Amino acid sequence: MTPPSQPTSTTDAPAWNLSTIPSSAGSTAETRARRDQGPVMRAAGVVHIDGTEHAIRTGSTVFIHAMASHSVRNTGSEPSRLF
Repeated sequence: MTPPSQPTSTTDAPAWNLSTIPSSAGSTAETRARRDQGPVMRAAGVVHIDGTEHAIRTGSTVFIHAMASHSVRNTGSEPSRLF
């Protein structure tokens, strides 16, 4: 069995962490050295990327470039779940 190939740099591999954000809550703005992307499993809210607000909902996909400041705010009545 051949092991999976490794990314050539930290910007080649998105992070896949499941986040749960309570209703009417948000995350602290952060910046990562690598790009990030992931599906929105359940949400009604907004993601802020480099000062621009983007609406998200269940089924959306979020793309964040390396070194982009970003945060998420849940505007719905249920917890949001996104990668």
